[in-house]
Amino acid sequence: VFKSKTRAANDPKNLAKKILSRMQTLGYTSASAYYQLLNEQTLASVQEWQQLNQLLTNGESFFFRDRGQFSLLKEQTLPELIERRSAEKKLRLCSAGCAAGEEPYSLAIVLDQLLPHHHDWDEVIDGVDLNVGAIAKAKAGIYRPWSLRGLSDMHKAAYFQLEETATGEKRFHLGTQYRKYVQFHPLNLVQDSLAITTEGEGEEDPLFDLIVCRNVFIYLTKDAITKVLQKFYHALRPGGYLLTGHAELYEQNLERFTMKSFPDSLIFQRPEQNRPEQTNFEQAK
Repeated sequence: VFKSKTRAANDPKNLAKKILSRMQTLGYTSASAYYQLLNEQTLASVQEWQQLNQLLTNGESFFFRDRGQFSLLKEQTLPELIERRSAEKKLRLCSAGCAAGEEPYSLAIVLDQLLPHHHDWDEVIDGVDLNVGAIAKAKAGIYRPWSLRGLSDMHKAAYFQLEETATGEKRFHLGTQYRKYVQFHPLNLVQDSLAITTEGEGEEDPLFDLIVCRNVFIYLTKDAITKVLQKFYHALRPGGYLLTGHAELYEQNLERFTMKSFPDSLIFQRPEQNRPEQTNFEQAK
């Protein structure tokens, strides 16, 4: 059960500690009884998985994490997508594994810079994450200094409104002009359908112009990664891009994507013309 849900199974001591914490909270004295709860097809089981996932997943991130990749997005990928979609004036991005919102909000800031007069554009950035606690923080759009550690004071002042609490703690409220383009959804990339974010469109109907999924695949087994890649392929519009963390797709079959290499990163594109079905993707369905 645990191996299919999270890579924490590779850290037995940490896994045992977190499970014991949840058992104590619920009043369980038997590990087998707790295991049975997790295996049930009930609302209580779903809620408990949500609680356990919050303990096991790492929700740490910060704005503009990996400057090289964001430079690639700002200078190459997003301008290309904007030009391609200029007739429809529609653009839809996805941050898969969005944590507390730092990544999708960083994308919103970049789009605001690239499209300063974008009131006539239909822009949506979907942030999805397994951790419902992180989703709640993302929706609030309030951050501590640690999440802004990569930003200069000038950029902090441009994007955020500073609040100092009665105890002297600093809280940074992201501007509404960036928040209004981002929507968040709790979602398990392995188990759930990306159609949850498509406002009723079918899963096989390509939707996203760009999917950013970084520092997520390190938590998944090889088979789970293959399954998620198949979903991403079908969720991208022809010509759309997938950006992952560095070397996260090592040993994966990526024949259905076109790989483009830049000094700062690799990026994967769904070809404009569909390629013949590949066996590994078909098996992942």
